[in-house]
Amino acid sequence: MPGCRLKLPRLARYAIVGMLTLGGGPIALAQTELPPITVTPQLLSLPSRLQLEVYINGQPVGFIEEFTHRPQEGVFLARRSDLEEAGIKAPPGSPDESLSLASLGCPFAYDASLQRMNFTLSDSQRLPRVYNARGDFGQVTPQVDPGLLLNYSLFGGSVSSTGLSNWRFTGANALLDARAFSKLGVISQSAIIGRTVFRANANFLRLDTTYAYTHPGTLMTYRAGDFISNGLAWTRPVRLGGLQAQRDFMLRPDLITRPLPSISGSAAVPSSVDVYINGVKAYSQDIGVGPYRISDLPGGGGNGEARAVIRDATGRQTETSISFQNVAQLLRPGLVDFSVEAGFARRNYGVVSQDYDRRPVGSATLRRGMTDWVTLEGHAEGGAGLANGGLGAVAGLGRLGSLAVAGAASHVNGATGWQGYASWDAQFKWFSLSASVQRASRSYEDIASVTAPSVSAQQQLGLSLDGSTLPFSSTVSAHPALAIDRVSIGGPLPFDAETSVNFSLVRVRQREGASQRLITASLTRSLPVIAGFGRGNVFLSGFADLSASHNRGLYAGLSMPFGLEKHISAGVSWNPVNHFSNSVEAAKPQPLEDNTYGWRVRDSEGRTAFRLASASYRSPYGQAAAQVSEYGGAVAGAAQLDGSLAMIGGGVFVGNRVDTSFAVVNAGRPGVPVMQDNRVVGTTNSFGKLLVPNLRAYEANRIGVDPSKLPPDQDIGTTTRIVAPMLRSGLVLDFGAVQSRSNAIVVLQGPDGKPIATGSKVRLQGSPEKFIVGYDGRAYLTGLGATNRLSVDLGARDCVADFGFRPQPGVQTVIRDVVCR
Repeated sequence: MPGCRLKLPRLARYAIVGMLTLGGGPIALAQTELPPITVTPQLLSLPSRLQLEVYINGQPVGFIEEFTHRPQEGVFLARRSDLEEAGIKAPPGSPDESLSLASLGCPFAYDASLQRMNFTLSDSQRLPRVYNARGDFGQVTPQVDPGLLLNYSLFGGSVSSTGLSNWRFTGANALLDARAFSKLGVISQSAIIGRTVFRANANFLRLDTTYAYTHPGTLMTYRAGDFISNGLAWTRPVRLGGLQAQRDFMLRPDLITRPLPSISGSAAVPSSVDVYINGVKAYSQDIGVGPYRISDLPGGGGNGEARAVIRDATGRQTETSISFQNVAQLLRPGLVDFSVEAGFARRNYGVVSQDYDRRPVGSATLRRGMTDWVTLEGHAEGGAGLANGGLGAVAGLGRLGSLAVAGAASHVNGATGWQGYASWDAQFKWFSLSASVQRASRSYEDIASVTAPSVSAQQQLGLSLDGSTLPFSSTVSAHPALAIDRVSIGGPLPFDAETSVNFSLVRVRQREGASQRLITASLTRSLPVIAGFGRGNVFLSGFADLSASHNRGLYAGLSMPFGLEKHISAGVSWNPVNHFSNSVEAAKPQPLEDNTYGWRVRDSEGRTAFRLASASYRSPYGQAAAQVSEYGGAVAGAAQLDGSLAMIGGGVFVGNRVDTSFAVVNAGRPGVPVMQDNRVVGTTNSFGKLLVPNLRAYEANRIGVDPSKLPPDQDIGTTTRIVAPMLRSGLVLDFGAVQSRSNAIVVLQGPDGKPIATGSKVRLQGSPEKFIVGYDGRAYLTGLGATNRLSVDLGARDCVADFGFRPQPGVQTVIRDVVCR
């Protein structure tokens, strides 16, 4: 039959309720008025692609997906990725694979008139809608501009043993940190140049020389030169001179590296959910019908409880609670952290510029998240005749905290040794607990011990910068300790949340037989607000070394804030040597903002009196501090100056010390306030620029300028920039403020003399840019010439106006009574 014309009876045009079974799923033909259609065998055999709105259990899910209908086979098909996007569980396989809807094992209905596909699913057949409690932080591309930076700390001091007369110079030194940076990496050099009482000539002590290159795309950092090797809780990092490659999660602050708590549930109707972490509201979200999961809850550290309160439109409330643990040492499943380094062990750092062990050594460290609750770790090192390796694991125990265990073995000079480690950390309702134990055999060695210089109990070490020597008593062994035990417990009292107690015990036994057993305890009580003062604290602490009876003491004190950013404290202490002494101190810490100051005064009376007074001032060009102290009749004085010198963007800038990264802001005008994260950090200099120190490397920093301080005839492209500088580097931010002699405020009137309506659009002849009319017919126009013609869109028609313009330097030109006809 080549073709036929199919006409449906009138009744069927209004009510078609027959159910056809195609591929195991029902197709419901909705009630509708259908026009006559022509059906051919070729048409029946052709598949059709349908863009259908997806419904689940009669509720829209907010997605339109593509379905393929094959009438000849009687099946509907959809891509696995489209089904999962709509929240429907599908058999495992390739995301682009097409699946028959019959394979889902659930009823479905196709509504041709409304172009819908409705699935009838249980919660177990649906994928939960996932909401990320951290939000979308986004990733800002790291930036760097080539430049140079020199940090400096200048220090000098003198002392007088006879009061304020007969001052004697005790020394001066400069701590320098120089960097050269670009897209190719950072070269840094730190050193101390010093002059002491032992020698009049200055001496040079090199600290670190390092080249570092970071690659955010692969989360890798590479170093050549001086660095500290990576390690784990049961290993001992060492200083090396050589090469290092390591995974660096700091390059992606938006990346979550550890498992964070999540909470799940199901909503019968559209609802809102509030999540409380340990009783504090942490997140709110509107959710749709069906299962949901809120991931990456900000649980902080330790274990706790998350509670989800769900409210529907009628006000009905249901709750879901879970216990969680947030362990910093855990990695997300599949995440890998590693470090590999090789070189020569550095000895006597900070004492000698060039002292490297001549035997090459190397180490490697690996951590991998296996599940949300287990992370495996391993460490290996060797060289200088040593072979050392170990394995460990960190496991989350839920309400019971976390457990870490590790074991290692070494072989050197024919001797084999072992080391074991275990730790337990937990946080309960009223207290937190941390305990660890480490044991090693006498023959266990690592890189730190086999490369350490031989030090006798009384050895003359070159501790001064100029080659002079001072006696130094060494009681610390370079070998791994035979035993290290730590226990710490503390928290608020169950019957008084304002009072906290802490107790700790540390026991160390060295291979040479020396041992220490140190006990510390403290109690802190918050005080109510006292008139003229803020909320203070009273505290009591004590310590005792059980292996040395003379090494113990007690301290009791009171501290409270007063005024603005100031505090006062007083206390009394006792120890077997000085017996009782009392002290009082008042201080105003130095703020981080420019043109601020800080100070501190202290008086301590006992067997020997001690008095101190210090002050500091921070300017846009550096920070200066001075101190005078008196102890046992001897008076000492010291002064310090910290700052930086940067060369970048064709300019030289003097500013405060830069410990991380910095930016040079060009506002194009002097005296313009510059803001960092909405906080004013300084004003531009006479060249319209300002050095902003200590930006957060690889994180989003909001830098802005205050345009209200710009002259009226100056335009600026943007007032805020979001930047992420690379570590220990700098960048230039040009806000593009330029002198403009072609802008004016034009006051527009209609033919009736009334102001043009607010929101009307204005276009200058010959310019594609559109301007908006504000209140009272005022429009800010740029690109003006001596003569101008503009048109205003009034909706039904346009009106035209001609006017002249003459710039007025330093003044905002206002052209009034421009009539648009």
